[in-house]
Amino acid sequence: MIRRSTILAATFLLLALASSFPAHAAWKVLGIIKADKGLDRDEVTVSAKRAYRQIKLKADAADVVIESLHVVYGSGEPDKLDVRKTIRAGTSTFPLDLKGGDRFIRKIVLWYKTTPGASKKAIVTIYGND
Repeated sequence: MIRRSTILAATFLLLALASSFPAHAAWKVLGIIKADKGLDRDEVTVSAKRAYRQIKLKADAADVVIESLHVVYGSGEPDKLDVRKTIRAGTSTFPLDLKGGDRFIRKIVLWYKTTPGASKKAIVTIYGND
């Protein structure tokens, strides 16, 4: 009985995750950050040798305030994306277009803070769409 309920719960979880993104999108996880409380800065090195057209951020466990987001391309060229917003837990940003279309990403630099009074740390997942 416990085994059956575990399988059922896992199935519902997978369906919920699958339905959070459009079927036509080829979103890949580029990095995951566990956000400390208060203002913080993290860098995510992107090791995939593929070009991306867009990125987006998803928050889980707690709301997170994005202060600044920079993408550094393979050539070393930085690109400051205008995000500056609060992402509610369980939601994501709209897709953010990368300058120049398909681009190789070297790293993503994120300045953020978990919303004041949050009881949990936010988990921020960065996705890339090729």
